[in-house]
Amino acid sequence: MSASDDRRQTPRTRVDLLFNKYIDGYPHLCRTIDVSADGLLLERVSEPAVEREFYPVEIGLMDAKADVIERLWIWAQQVWCDGERQALRFVGLGDSDREKLDRLLARAAMIEAAAAV
Repeated sequence: MSASDDRRQTPRTRVDLLFNKYIDGYPHLCRTIDVSADGLLLERVSEPAVEREFYPVEIGLMDAKADVIERLWIWAQQVWCDGERQALRFVGLGDSDREKLDRLLARAAMIEAAAAV
């Protein structure tokens, strides 16, 4: 698949966030470029030169009010890959995971807006 196949219908939030993408049970560092309710565009930071159809990803964001990191585990399917960039589509999100993702996206948008000032 190519970048033109990445046709997310939901709004994207531009966010610079480090997260783990798991390959064969091992975490590998990635950086988000943008995230939507349906998937994300990432830049690979450190991972082996292998591709899989599906990846578990772990996204965490600090909740300043509770002083804890809220973590979300999501299965994601590769949509396309071009060099160090890769698009993933979230699969099998339940209602509670979708609510947690919405909270993380809202929090990430506030962080990005504050950093832009």
